[in-house]
Amino acid sequence: MSPAGLRTDLALAREEIKDIKKERDRLRNRVRLSLGTELDEVNRNELIERVKQLEQRNSTLDQQLSEAKDRITALEGQLRGAEDDLTAARAGLRRAMRAVPSP
Repeated sequence: MSPAGLRTDLALAREEIKDIKKERDRLRNRVRLSLGTELDEVNRNELIERVKQLEQRNSTLDQQLSEAKDRITALEGQLRGAEDDLTAARAGLRRAMRAVPSP
């Protein structure tokens, strides 16, 4: 082979190396995008599951709140009854004290 032929082969080899590097970079980018999409899908599924859990928890808390409000209403009714009983007992005690003669 002549020096000109070797230079030509070297130039062709360099061009082929450049093309292979471009192809490598393109494939790396595709793999990176593909992995990113897979990770996004995993995260999306985890987020969907978390949202479902939060919705269930919210539903449970709504039910507990409703039950607590019902208990409060019942207790307020009992309190009013106890206050009425106390007021009546005080009035009865005052009447009883007035009925007792002074020494």
